[in-house]
Amino acid sequence: MISDSGTVSADAKLAPGRWAHLAATIDAEGNSALYLDGKLMASARRTTGEMALKTLLERTARLRRFHQAMVAAGLKDTYEAAHARLALNCLWAAYERAELLSAGKLTPLPPQSEAAADKLFLSTPMKLCDGLEKLLNAWQGSSDSRKRQVYGLWCAAGHS
Repeated sequence: MISDSGTVSADAKLAPGRWAHLAATIDAEGNSALYLDGKLMASARRTTGEMALKTLLERTARLRRFHQAMVAAGLKDTYEAAHARLALNCLWAAYERAELLSAGKLTPLPPQSEAAADKLFLSTPMKLCDGLEKLLNAWQGSSDSRKRQVYGLWCAAGHS
């Protein structure tokens, strides 16, 4: 489920030809849950703006270390390095936008649009981080030597 509060997913292992009742809920605080035939399959707590920013900064630091390791290993032209660069560039664009707004060099949008833009400028790099992390974590134990190498760099980047 993708909502204003974030995403939540579950591998429901649905059987072909068999009806199932799937329910998705979001409470007043923005916490979400998925139910299959009345059984809770997955849930996610909405993070506060401060928590989301801290998480984003930690993930950004890891991405930067990972990208630097990829470049040092001669892997700067790979998809994984490009994905990391894209997430870092999106975050940089958000920072630059905030600086321009703060300095009065960028005309603010109407309040509702400005709030939506602020949210997207932070959620986009988070989603890019999510995608790259899922890809790289799936390579744990891979028989492919390049995937093992990239996964090793990713793991090493997780330690500051």
